[in-house]
Amino acid sequence: MLVTPKMSYAKELQKKINSKDIVRYTVNIPYPYSLKDAQTFIRKTQYKLRKKSSYSFFIVNNKDKQLIGGIGFRYDDKKNRNGELGCWINKSFWGRGYAKEATDLILDFVFKKLKAHRVYAFVLHPNKASMRVLEKCGFKHEGIQRQTILKDNCWLDSHTFAILESEYKLIK
Repeated sequence: MLVTPKMSYAKELQKKINSKDIVRYTVNIPYPYSLKDAQTFIRKTQYKLRKKSSYSFFIVNNKDKQLIGGIGFRYDDKKNRNGELGCWINKSFWGRGYAKEATDLILDFVFKKLKAHRVYAFVLHPNKASMRVLEKCGFKHEGIQRQTILKDNCWLDSHTFAILESEYKLIK
């Protein structure tokens, strides 16, 4: 289930995202991740949601509302109806289908409610698990941007994936 980030999740967010295993494949998540980082993220997320420029959600367990991860859509090109998708999952929940389920839910919201035309995502090499999730959700691999991200003194390639509104309608 997806929920709007609330300050009551700040401590759990700090705990669940503060992992080298998560950060090694992301660009904008600092490590170590402090409680202040979590609180700042939640405040910024709430502000961007009010401005309708970015839509971030926490992925939570349906039973106990335990935080599993996060997913978001940044509508960075409204004129052309293009936006970027990003997702992270706490390591203890990897391989259980949560990323695919959350991606399906946010795509439904983005294409039906926000009327997006194209949703894209960047995946750092060698994050093959995230690439598989996107492909299972109907994204197509569009190409590789070579050595675009410097991470831990190592240049990483960035793979671009995207799904168009017409492709989404065919699978739904």
